[in-house]
Amino acid sequence: WATLMKVIARQPITVLDEVGVGREAADFRLDTLIEVLDRRANYPVKPFIVTGNVPPSQIEAIYDDRVADRILCGTVVKLEGPTRRRQA
Repeated sequence: WATLMKVIARQPITVLDEVGVGREAADFRLDTLIEVLDRRANYPVKPFIVTGNVPPSQIEAIYDDRVADRILCGTVVKLEGPTRRRQA
């Protein structure tokens, strides 16, 4: 685990995909997300991209204020439009 966190901290950019999937934050997921965000947001700050289908206003309700602060402290871009996923 420690090795993985060091690798994440060294990367020039980190992408967290599908944040908010499941709508409930289990303790492990919450702790993991906070640790990854801390590694990116603490000195030296390194860029990260977070994607998800959750409106920014709901991040705090799903996780907590610590996660919302870290995710929403930068530039937030909201993309809207029809799904591009293939329909069954």
